[in-house]
Amino acid sequence: MHTQDTPRAKFLAATMANSSAYMKRERPQLGWVPCDPLVMAVAIDDSLIVDSHAHYVTVELHGSLTRGMTVIDWYGEAPSAKNVVLVEMLNLAVFAEMMKRSMLPSRPSAGQI
Repeated sequence: MHTQDTPRAKFLAATMANSSAYMKRERPQLGWVPCDPLVMAVAIDDSLIVDSHAHYVTVELHGSLTRGMTVIDWYGEAPSAKNVVLVEMLNLAVFAEMMKRSMLPSRPSAGQI
């Protein structure tokens, strides 16, 4: 992803290097998913979302088999209201373009000219 020789591109490459290396080494069949940049991209422009669904989600804090696990009610059986929208598919072409633009050198704002 580090295609530009700019401070922003170098910063992005440095901050994602550990997770990228881990996935290549430990789980090469899955590929690498840049979770934090994806979340920020959706926060900036939710038109990237191609498919999403609302679900009730909680974190198990007192279970005997798990603790701290995210539990998703996939089938709508929980008595509680849906409280999370899970993004299941994004427009990755638009995301890739956002990432490329974010690595370009910054332009001065009107007050800096």
